[in-house]
Amino acid sequence: MNQYEETQPAVDYSHHQYSAGTDVSYRLFDAARIGVYGNYAIRRYEVLPARELDGTRFTLNPALEYQYMGVGMVLRQRMTDSLWAVLDYSISDREDEYVGYDDYRRHSARARLEFNSRKIGARLAVAHRDYEFANAFAFDTPAGGDKALTSTSAELDVDYRVWRALSITAFARLRLTESSDPRYEYDQSQVAIGMKWAM
Repeated sequence: MNQYEETQPAVDYSHHQYSAGTDVSYRLFDAARIGVYGNYAIRRYEVLPARELDGTRFTLNPALEYQYMGVGMVLRQRMTDSLWAVLDYSISDREDEYVGYDDYRRHSARARLEFNSRKIGARLAVAHRDYEFANAFAFDTPAGGDKALTSTSAELDVDYRVWRALSITAFARLRLTESSDPRYEYDQSQVAIGMKWAM
């Protein structure tokens, strides 16, 4: 017989999410395209209670629900026959449907270079995200001060074609996340090497 100490119940993050989006692009010149896009989403948690404006989460509060709305613009410029440059900027709003504690506005900027030749395909991207929280606190308590969060990342993705159907792939990513709430602050790195067979 196994005996275990009593465990605390885990937080249930089960939810449903519904989303929709659209985008339109226009060719400015032979070597340049501009596009705009928008998206909308709803995320409904099954049992996770929403927070009050002071960060308190009462069990009897309504289940947490978020609405997301975003718009953005992307510019693609061909530098050479093999090289494209891409700039992308977007603004996204999240609304906490209870009292607005978890509302935020996110500014996202991304720059990307894409290179394609008969042998090599490569993509290098750098992105930055800045979150503006209107009401949230660090540690979800007024004593923690205003909540702040920024994220910066870099990615490199390379495909080398060995034969017509066989490629060697390599991927590397580094993400640095800073926050006034240490629970959300972390550094992340990832490196992967593989092979790809395309029929």
